[in-house]
Amino acid sequence: MATNRSIDEIFADLESSMNDSESIDDVLKRVSQRGEAFNINITGYTNTKVVHRPTRPDINSLGEFVSRYDTFKKIIEKVNYGVGNATEYVNGHADALKKYYAQGQSDSNDLTLVESRVSEEIHHYEQVDKTNVYVKGYYDGLIYVYRALKDSKDLALKQIYQKLKKGLGDD
Repeated sequence: MATNRSIDEIFADLESSMNDSESIDDVLKRVSQRGEAFNINITGYTNTKVVHRPTRPDINSLGEFVSRYDTFKKIIEKVNYGVGNATEYVNGHADALKKYYAQGQSDSNDLTLVESRVSEEIHHYEQVDKTNVYVKGYYDGLIYVYRALKDSKDLALKQIYQKLKKGLGDD
């Protein structure tokens, strides 16, 4: 007969019966077996590495660029996934970057087209369940691309402002 117990009770029970040489897979198997006995569903949990959002470069350290596209390109190229990130997450994130990097090349004179496409896809993925690590990576990649586009626009506007200010003699 199945009984309902708190998660704390189940973890305490597991902890008291664990040994140091037991692998994570062994513990997951035991938790799964005990979860079935205590009406606990642990499906969807896998032995994956930790997921960290990649870091973006500081736009102020990128220097001066000829075009907004050059800035966008540099931000995409300088993505840093760090160490130990889940492979599926990185693959999803990289796929989003590759897709919009290619679109940016095609529409390098008008990145507003790319911005609108990314925005539409972000809206779509906001409705999607992101428990899949690849999907979470892809969604975060879309956000990264959107921010890269925004940063490229901000840096371009800042450079234009500086040139206008210098041209007017308002140093």
